[in-house]
This record gives sequence, structure tokens and C-alpha cells, in this order.
Amino acid sequence: MIGYEKSGGFAGIQRSVSIDRDGQARAASAAVTADFQLTDDELSLLRRRLGAISTWNSSTDGCDVADHFTYTLRYRGHHAVRCHTLPRDWEPAVTQLDQIIDRHLTKVSPTTHD
Repeated sequence: MIGYEKSGGFAGIQRSVSIDRDGQARAASAAVTADFQLTDDELSLLRRRLGAISTWNSSTDGCDVADHFTYTLRYRGHHAVRCHTLPRDWEPAVTQLDQIIDRHLTKVSPTTHD
């Protein structure tokens, strides 16, 4: 299972994606949820990028920066939280995860509440 969350910033965003071992995924933001299937190529590339991460310790460095982003990443029994600045080895995977969220959440309409 792959899990990723990004929250904070000036606008107070909260975005997440969870992906099972077969590539079935769910992305969510405040008002939108999307279920979808990653392609084999997308999943393979994401696994390679996540497998290259060696910085699995959490850190509060940067949490005192105003309007910072908090990133949470889960993969193969690892779980880490980082604020503001990501370790370099996180960047390729986080970039891909953000792109996956963007691509699939823009395809659905916000949920309305009466």
C-alpha cells in the first residue's frame, strides 16, 4: 500500500492518494474524491521512485515556517512526516504523486452539500 498526504500552505489545502498493490487508487481533496486505476507503467515508475527513498525518518524541521506544507508518506512499512522542504530522495516520488492527484481530481466535479 502506498499512501501520500499533503496539507497546509496559505490556502490550507488537504490532498491525499492511496494506492493498493494492484494500482487501484483513490485521490481526495476537501470536496472531491476520485477512484481510478494506475497503468502498469505508472505503478512501476512510482515503485522505483519510492524504492529509491532512504530518508524515512520524520522531521519537524520547517514546521515553524508560516504557511508551510506538511507531507506524509507511507510505503512498505515505512511512515514519515516532513514539513516545508522535502529530502531530495522524496522529490521524484512526491512530484509523481502530486501529478496523479492533479490529473484525477480535475476530472471530477466537487461534491455539493445541501
